[in-house]
Amino acid sequence: MTLALVLLGYGVAVAAAGPAVVRRSRWVARAPRLGIAAWQSLSLAAVASPVLGGLALSVPDVRLDGTVARLLGACPAALRAQ
Repeated sequence: MTLALVLLGYGVAVAAAGPAVVRRSRWVARAPRLGIAAWQSLSLAAVASPVLGGLALSVPDVRLDGTVARLLGACPAALRAQ
């Protein structure tokens, strides 16, 4: 539950403060490609963190002690069990 709240809070913070910080930065005019990459990273973080937070809320009992393949197999099984 804590992880989900942290991810949701991070998504809100990035979506609220991130664009203003990048817009005020002077380095964006000097390095436009880096500025575009920063905007894309902010967008990805703002979308992915609430999605991952919702996933953490919907599958709370998956243990992270195995391999990635076992985790990926456990997610659909846990969703079907819910």
